[in-house]
Amino acid sequence: MNRQGFYDAEVVPNLDQKGELIGGIIVVHDITESLKNKDKAITQNLSQQKIVVNAILEAEEEERKRIAEAMHNGLGQLLYGIRLYVNQLEIEQDPAQDKNHRIKQHIEQLLAEAIDSTRSLSYELTPAILKDFGLKTALGELCEKSSKAELRFSLATYEVATQLEENMELVTYRITQELINNVLKYANATEAEIEVEQKNYKLIITVSDNGNGFKQEDKLRRGIGLYSIMNRVKLLNGQLDIMSKENTGSKNKGDAIS
Repeated sequence: MNRQGFYDAEVVPNLDQKGELIGGIIVVHDITESLKNKDKAITQNLSQQKIVVNAILEAEEEERKRIAEAMHNGLGQLLYGIRLYVNQLEIEQDPAQDKNHRIKQHIEQLLAEAIDSTRSLSYELTPAILKDFGLKTALGELCEKSSKAELRFSLATYEVATQLEENMELVTYRITQELINNVLKYANATEAEIEVEQKNYKLIITVSDNGNGFKQEDKLRRGIGLYSIMNRVKLLNGQLDIMSKENTGSKNKGDAIS
């Protein structure tokens, strides 16, 4: 037999009356077709899973886009309109009217802050920079925008491909964004580091900080943020590890198949 393929051999011993081996039969089964069918079924299953994951992610992003447009075209324009009317208010330069002048200034300040906040939220919902310039640039800007005087985020990337699948880049960005938000809300840290590494067909995201940390049993009490991250990681057959103790900071590490 000189045909290439995969075979399974089974040896059937032939024993005499004393139980001693006097020969045997080797039965060879050609399992090439069976393995091909198995591989084909696995490939089809993975393809179907990928279609489902892509559909879920696309639906999420469409909803984010819809909300961002509603904020910009609805709430944003409304705030601009209110500011225009406030600017048209005439306040008499009279000591008796000084209180009204201060109120007008305060309203203008609040409106300016509300407009900036709306613009910022709209950007976070639909980060065009991710599509235009790729993951590294988008994460770099995310760290820069999230940094404050009392808390600085740094970014390090290792062996990350210049061009990843669009949904992989998107999920990586969203997970990192949510982890950064957790640091901002809860950590009370002064430094935080984001590492993104591509290794052995996996994309590994690690976010660590020097903040106050938390008990492991309290890790799921931090709102929907961690649940959202866990769900995204699971969609990509990945794993999320959370390492933290009180007063020792925290380290969140997630990986997904790239």
